Amino acid sequence: MILRFFLAAVAFGNASAQAQIQPGSCVRGTDSVNLNEGRPVDTFVYNNGSIFYGPDSPVGYGVNLSLDRYSFIYAAGFWVGGTVAGDPRAAGGTYGGYEFWPGPLGENGRPVDPGDCSSYDRIFTVSSAELSAYESSGTLTPDLEDWPVDLGAPVVDGDGVAGNYDLAAGDRPDVRGDRAAFWIVNDAGNEHFRTGGAPLGVELRIYAYSSGQRPAFRVGVTNRSDETIEDFRVGFWADTDIGSNAGDDYVGSAPALDLGYGYNADNFDEGAEGIGVAPPAVGVAMLSGTSAMTYGVNAGPPSLNGPTSDLEYVLALSGLRVDGEPFTVGGNGVGGGTQPAPFVFPGDPVVAQGWSEVSAGNPPGDRRFTLSSEPQTLAPGGSLIVDAVVLLESGDDHLQAVASLRAEAGAAAEVYAAGGLFPVLPLETKVEGLPSAIHQDGPLTAYPNPATDRVTLAYTLPQ
Repeated sequence: MILRFFLAAVAFGNASAQAQIQPGSCVRGTDSVNLNEGRPVDTFVYNNGSIFYGPDSPVGYGVNLSLDRYSFIYAAGFWVGGTVAGDPRAAGGTYGGYEFWPGPLGENGRPVDPGDCSSYDRIFTVSSAELSAYESSGTLTPDLEDWPVDLGAPVVDGDGVAGNYDLAAGDRPDVRGDRAAFWIVNDAGNEHFRTGGAPLGVELRIYAYSSGQRPAFRVGVTNRSDETIEDFRVGFWADTDIGSNAGDDYVGSAPALDLGYGYNADNFDEGAEGIGVAPPAVGVAMLSGTSAMTYGVNAGPPSLNGPTSDLEYVLALSGLRVDGEPFTVGGNGVGGGTQPAPFVFPGDPVVAQGWSEVSAGNPPGDRRFTLSSEPQTLAPGGSLIVDAVVLLESGDDHLQAVASLRAEAGAAAEVYAAGGLFPVLPLETKVEGLPSAIHQDGPLTAYPNPATDRVTLAYTLPQ
């Protein structure tokens, strides 16, 4: 009943009753950064709404295992959507057609320069090694010098003056992990060619870092329009491809852990360059809270295809299929039962408990999923923050990898609940020939100095 009412409200809202934001004529951003530069892992982020997928990222989110590089997430990205006076509005993208453009928005929900956003086509990145070099020798990189605190980039306050950025006085970029990045995009820089609707008038300030090969994201969203956005959600969409063979995968969810994940349907990843036995599992934990998880396939019922319009994006973010019907418990979630399922496959495949793709005996395939944040009303000027971390775990077999992944998500949730921003847990690796003792190679530095609330110790070890 509630789902039917929601669909009717979205589908038949009076779009002409409220003003729509006039989009600009900006060009999509082209800047990109590998959060794990210099490491055997690809974790590229882009200034157009895409994560992991782009021209300089051949395997998406990929990690070296036994000297071979394998993909675990082919493509990912953030979606946003809600309703304005009953009119569905969304911004997203999958493998192109991204609906985010560089830079902030003015108070009227339009870009600062509607005709040219290129001056903001920049992802700022600072590494812990660069901070250490600055502390020891004064070496200053452009992004360290220009860290955009005025746009919302986080800073460690070293001078006790809130809101400023004074390196000489002790302020430093908030670099967590090995490398931190910050960029800002909006959904009003140009037409919504993919969803086909009007812009929401929101800007996304994205802070990301990676350590131990696990990228983490904090997304701050602000409504710069003059309209209230109802049922506003942020979604993390991911096309999980486990190893060389993307066509033998399953997906699952763990609602209590705010986790969505993908794993191999059997214990062997085929292909000439396949992982082989015991492929890992990959997941996304939206630590700030979730309300739904939906999924899609590359071949199957039309209701499982990806969204193509603003209405379908809003429906998907609301936990519904693109035809407006709820997923139901059983089978592949379409026609297998009558009980609505806002989270698909929440059962535990490891112990064969509850509804999972294993218990349902679904044919394996190429899967993708979308995690959605809790719905909120976003008034003009209102903001929200969404925190997410990507986890990768292995085990004795493909199901034990899922058990390890769920355990890591639980540990991450505990740290987050205790007040941590979001943890990036170390990836267990076996290193042959590691010496029994190691020594420091280079100076030990502390920053900021003096410190008011937090201090970082930076050091380097020999290769």
